[in-house]
Amino acid sequence: MGSAAKEVLAPHEAQEFIASYVRVAKSVVLGKEAREVRGLKLPLVLKLSSRELVHKSELGAVRFAHTDEEARRAIKELREIARKARVKSYKILAQEKLSGIELLIGLKKDEVFGHVIVLGTGGIYTELIGDISIRKCPISVREAEEMLAETLVGRMLRARGANYNSSFLKRTLVQLSRVPFSKKGERILEMDINPFILSARDGKAVDVRVVLAR
Repeated sequence: MGSAAKEVLAPHEAQEFIASYVRVAKSVVLGKEAREVRGLKLPLVLKLSSRELVHKSELGAVRFAHTDEEARRAIKELREIARKARVKSYKILAQEKLSGIELLIGLKKDEVFGHVIVLGTGGIYTELIGDISIRKCPISVREAEEMLAETLVGRMLRARGANYNSSFLKRTLVQLSRVPFSKKGERILEMDINPFILSARDGKAVDVRVVLAR
C-alpha cells in the first residue's frame, strides 16, 4: 500500500485515537506558545509530537523533567529542535512519568489473516530481544494467557517478588483485540503501544504509533 493510502497520526493524535479502548498516561498537549506545564505532577516526560517526525529519540526530541525549571527548559529545547529540524507543525506532549514493567502491545493488519494482536517485551529491548507472541483477532482470556506464557513477559510477571496486575493486562489484550471490528478501528493498518507500562494497580499506554488506511 502506497504512502498516499496511509495516514500516520502524530503521537498526541494517536493517544486520542486509542483513549476509548485503553488507558493512556495522563498527559497535556502544549501549543507552540506554552512556556510551562500545568495540570500534571512531576516528574514529567516531554516530547515533540508531529506527523513530520518518525523517530523522536533519534532527534533527541524527548526530555525528562523533575522540577518546574527543568520542564520550562525542556520546552525551550524541544522548540529549538523543531526549528532546526524544520518541523512546521508540531505540539509538545507532556506526560506523567510512570513506573512498572515495559511491554509492547500492537495490532497489525495482515494480508492473509486480517488483524492480529502482538504482545512482547517493550521499551528499548523490543528489537534487541525480539520476544513476541501473535494471535488472530479477536482473542479470548484463555488466548491472552497463552500469549503471556509464550513470552518473557509471562516469566517476569510470575517471578518471585513480582507485583504486577496480570489480570488487568489480560483484559486489556482482549479489549484491544476487538478494536479492529469497530467502525473507527477497522481503518487500523498498524498500532504500536511501546511501552505499555504495567504496574501493581493497572497499565497505561505511554508511546503510541497508529497508521490508518485512508
